[in-house]
Order: sequence, then structure tokens, then C-alpha cells
Amino acid sequence: MKKLSKILGIGLITTLFRLIAQLLIPGAEQSVLAPSVFVQNGTVPLFFSLYAFFMYSIIAAMFLLIRGRLSGNRFTKGIFYGLAYCVVWVLYLFEPLPHGEGASLLETLSYPVADGLALLLMGGLLGAWLTQDTPKQPSAFLTTPRNHARAILIGLCFTLGRLAQYTLLRIYSSYQNHPAQSVIWAVATGLGAAYAMLWLLRYTRGKTRLHSALTVGFLLFGVNLLLFNASCESLSNFSASRNRPFL
Repeated sequence: MKKLSKILGIGLITTLFRLIAQLLIPGAEQSVLAPSVFVQNGTVPLFFSLYAFFMYSIIAAMFLLIRGRLSGNRFTKGIFYGLAYCVVWVLYLFEPLPHGEGASLLETLSYPVADGLALLLMGGLLGAWLTQDTPKQPSAFLTTPRNHARAILIGLCFTLGRLAQYTLLRIYSSYQNHPAQSVIWAVATGLGAAYAMLWLLRYTRGKTRLHSALTVGFLLFGVNLLLFNASCESLSNFSASRNRPFL
């Protein structure tokens, strides 16, 4: 119960920080996406608060999967965990999409900065509350050629998969109008996600390498993207409701 209370406490603190940051972001107008039912009935702030608390608590709980194999300063452990999620989260926010065309530099950077700082804060709290200092083990993660080769292969698979989604499935994107920007984003995001996943895989304890890979792919990465996509919808609704009364 003590561990659960710490996770929920971290989720609550991170949610409060993200709510404050959201209120500092200027409201943006867009005419591509229709307002959701939450905007129409004025319940967006409540929905956003509850969802953010759930989202950050889930991500915080998954830290328990890798904390036992991390070494070094406890704050560093948590910050690197938060940074791994931050890399994927922030890169996805830069995907060229129709409703973001024409946005100012402030609007483009405000959400990545707010989300990134919230995840880093969460990581710092995780390190402070859920782990301890341990002897630092040497790491050659970024100097091992095999890791770079793996990252390139994973990034290539991601890029090809995203191109298939753009061209065959016709997912919501700006690919038709801005193909070069979309491809550059896919390559950068694929590589960023690859390095984040490989780093998490180093510290994930599974019965086999396949079990560890599935844990990273489905829990640490898949759940992250699921929460990201849902949070983007709630954030968009929250931003759209800024010019409307909350009650």
C-alpha cells in the first residue's frame, strides 16, 4: 500500500504541474477537428484532470519493471526513465498534421515543453521516492556499434510502417501536402523511439530475451503511445475549451 500511495502521489503531483502548465499555454484556434462532446458540455477540465492522473500514475507504476537493474544516483535513475518517455512523447508531438498547419512557433513548442517537463518531473519524483542510490555500473550503450545498428533497423521498420499507413491506410496526416516533412519526421521519430526502447530493454527483467522485448514493446512503449494519443485528444479539447466557461 505504501508503494501504491507513492505512485498515486507522483501521479497527482505531475497532474497538477501539467494542469498549471496547460493554463499558461495560449489557446489556439483550429477549424479542422470538430469539438468533442466534452467541449460541448463543458466537462473538459474534469475529464482532462482525471485522465492525466490516470495516465501519469500508469507510467509511474511501470518504473517498477526496471528500477531493480538501474545503477547510480537515484535521481539520475528516475530522470533517465522520464527522459526515455519524454523522447518518444515529444517527437510524436512534432508530427505534421493538418490541424497544426499555420501554428506559431510558440504554439508549436509550448506542448512539447509542457509535456517534457512534466515527464521529467515525474522521473525525478520516481527516483526520489521509489529507488535508492546504488554503485554505478559502467555503461557502453551509446558506444556499442550493435546498438546503433539495431536502432537503425528499428527506425527503418518504423519509417516503412508509417509510410504504409500514410499511403495505403490513409491515416490522418499531412503526408499528401507535405510528404518530405512527414518522411523526415518518421525517420527522426523512428530513431528516437528505437534508442528509447533499446535503453529500456537493457533494464527490463524477463524470463527470456523475447519476453523482455515483448514487455518493452507492449507495456513500456505500446501503453505509452496509447496514453499519448488519448492525452492529445483531451489536450486538444482542453485548449479548444479555453475560450468557453468551465461550468
